[in-house]
Amino acid sequence: MKKETLQKIIDTLNILVIPVSAVCGTWGFDISVYVAGAVAAINGVLEYLKLFTKE
Repeated sequence: MKKETLQKIIDTLNILVIPVSAVCGTWGFDISVYVAGAVAAINGVLEYLKLFTKE
């Protein structure tokens, strides 16, 4: 996997977390926070993987 592909995935997750979290927020505040936290954790893992991928 290339760094460019990982960066596109990270950018997409960063854009999609806002509307998904807002929709989940209609059911309750807790689920909205869990969704945002899960996406942040996934982004952290992807950034870490990006360090070890070749160009």
